[in-house]
Amino acid sequence: MTSAECVVDSQDHLGEGILWDDREQALYWLDVPMPSKLHRLYPDSGKHQSWNMPEMITSMSVREQGGLLIASHHGLNHFNFNDEDLVRILEPEKDQPGNRCNDGASDRMGRFWFGTMQNNISPEATNLPLEKN
Repeated sequence: MTSAECVVDSQDHLGEGILWDDREQALYWLDVPMPSKLHRLYPDSGKHQSWNMPEMITSMSVREQGGLLIASHHGLNHFNFNDEDLVRILEPEKDQPGNRCNDGASDRMGRFWFGTMQNNISPEATNLPLEKN
């Protein structure tokens, strides 16, 4: 029988975007809702680190040059672990302020693919129930 155990009690609200960095032997994941957090775990040592992000972050990829490429609420960013700074490098839909970056991942060629969506979460939103036919 297989058993599960909690390795990091990170208290995430919506943990997702899990990413394994083979070069660093580290596991990354995100806690998406604001304030967003970036987590890194070195499984061999159990060392866990986290960084508070200045905006909602939604997906990421390891950069060959170091650091991470991070899709966020307002665009594509580079995160450098040395200075712990999130630097905007691209605003993909600047002309559509109601949109934000969403899920993303890198393919085998190292290209980062990500999508956008309407940021329509608001108190005025309505639940749409799905009922049995």
